[in-house]
Amino acid sequence: METLEKAPHAMETNALLKDLYEKKRSIRKIVSEVGSMASELREVRAHMTMQEANLQQETARRMTAEATAEAMGKGLEMLQKSLGDKNSLVFSSAALAEKNFHNLIEV
Repeated sequence: METLEKAPHAMETNALLKDLYEKKRSIRKIVSEVGSMASELREVRAHMTMQEANLQQETARRMTAEATAEAMGKGLEMLQKSLGDKNSLVFSSAALAEKNFHNLIEV
């Protein structure tokens, strides 16, 4: 009779132990998933840091290229002005030479 009285208590204890074991497994699974997510987050952060560094380098290169292009544009403008000035000088010299040539011929 004593064993019959202990049987419901033992069954209840087994059910509680089983429930506790399942909760423990569930918590371990969650901890494992959180660890995986943390690892993935670290990888994503590292990747983003690399991308940010690459973006900064690319931005610096573009700014340098834009400054170089602007300087080259100003250099071309100066060369065009210089060429125009020299061209005007050549035409003036040619006109003066032609005038002097005609004066020499008339003499």
